[in-house]
Amino acid sequence: MKNLSIYLSFLINMLFVNFSFGQTDIKSGPIIVFEKINHDYGVIDSASNGTYVFKFKNEGNQDLYIYEAKGSCGCTLTDWTKTPIVPGGYGEIKILYDTKKIGYINKSVFVLTNSTNYEQGSVTLRIKGEVVRKQK
Repeated sequence: MKNLSIYLSFLINMLFVNFSFGQTDIKSGPIIVFEKINHDYGVIDSASNGTYVFKFKNEGNQDLYIYEAKGSCGCTLTDWTKTPIVPGGYGEIKILYDTKKIGYINKSVFVLTNSTNYEQGSVTLRIKGEVVRKQK
């Protein structure tokens, strides 16, 4: 019985030690927080403006960098804030979808950052909708 209580005590202590070492300060480093990560254009005409801007804030305590923002196909162009975003600062990722392509929109934009709140700093933004021929 004594061995069992020693074993259980050891096991419980190990769980607490592992748990405490596994915890990280969520506020440490740059933290990117988007207003939203999905955008629905709805039904739009083929001559419409396919631009949408994803806005974000750095809620961390270090500068945030956007290294790349790449569309899943050539029909989605991107531009983004290239300068470091200071803690408390704002930035944006502008998406331009080619509305000459008729049909459903279901595209992704892959964003690579130094943010600590996404696995490996990788964020996926999504756009969807439908482009229809403009009625004359």
